[in-house]
Amino acid sequence: MSRLFDVVVLGAGPAGAAAAMALAGKGFNTAVVSKGSATEGHGPSAALAGPVQGLSSRALVALTEAGLAPAARCASGPAARVVFWSGERSERGLEGLVEREVFDASLRSCLQGSSVSRVDAVARGITFAEELWQVETSEGPIQGRTVLDARGRHARRSDERGPLLVSWSLNLKSDECRTARTAVVALDDGWCWLAITPGGTLHAQFVTSARQQWSREQLARRIQDVAEKLPEAALPVDQLVARGSESACAAVARYSQPSRGPGHLRIGDAAVAMDPLSGNGIYEAVRSARVAAAAVNSYLQGLPWSVVARFVDGRSRELWRRCASKAAEFYRLQAGWSGSEFWTSTAAAYAVIRHEV
Repeated sequence: MSRLFDVVVLGAGPAGAAAAMALAGKGFNTAVVSKGSATEGHGPSAALAGPVQGLSSRALVALTEAGLAPAARCASGPAARVVFWSGERSERGLEGLVEREVFDASLRSCLQGSSVSRVDAVARGITFAEELWQVETSEGPIQGRTVLDARGRHARRSDERGPLLVSWSLNLKSDECRTARTAVVALDDGWCWLAITPGGTLHAQFVTSARQQWSREQLARRIQDVAEKLPEAALPVDQLVARGSESACAAVARYSQPSRGPGHLRIGDAAVAMDPLSGNGIYEAVRSARVAAAAVNSYLQGLPWSVVARFVDGRSRELWRRCASKAAEFYRLQAGWSGSEFWTSTAAAYAVIRHEV
């Protein structure tokens, strides 16, 4: 027999967890559909580190205000950020660092300690009939008066997108404690975000054109380029290349209209996925959840869906415009100094989006 909820949230990342906590707090019967990690509660393995993510101070505040303080406390103390851009070196801001696997497990723990019902399953399909949404999951069907899709880039379909970029990562877990620091370094054919955690995890993320396939040797050369700009970091380049775990994922900024039908919204990266250069992904995801929770509350209280959809779609459209405009400016600055094909073509692509939105 199907289970019926006021709200079904797909995904337990920052957007999904924040929205579920907010709506359950308003008294709505809320379920989150999310498949937990096999290593949930244990963190990354001792040999290989998982991805590291930076959290701005406002992202940490937003998580705490959303009832996700334990996840915010996963972050290290503020790490100084060095930026190499347009031929200049500067120190710009601070950011906390989290190992994403630990962070995601903490988000799920927050849900388990709340009145939110968690369904440990994979969502396989969504249909609408007789004013209810039916979600087919790997553990059977559940029904909801409303659905929030917070599956990030896994939600797939997009209405608009930025230039085709890919993020290549190398991660190394060592036993050596280090001073936490981050760096953003512009290279000829892309840019690198480097993070060193207090526990010794080294994460190097390279963003470049999706048309180019990088070998491990090419990644090694990029790491060496970064190491030469950061001699004070004493990067263990040989260890990172020989022992580090390697992965690649899409880094394409994209927009999907949030409203997908009466009571159905996309939130977080499922609606607006930013260029990783913005550094605002988690902050905007939690903000998106706050807006979605208010919208769903209004709809379940009787406000016409057309009014709700117009408000949410308008806000997301404006966020997409600002995202494209900010990215265009970042890439334009570096293109003016470097003149390489990667920077000029990426800046031009974002400029087109900015003028079309």
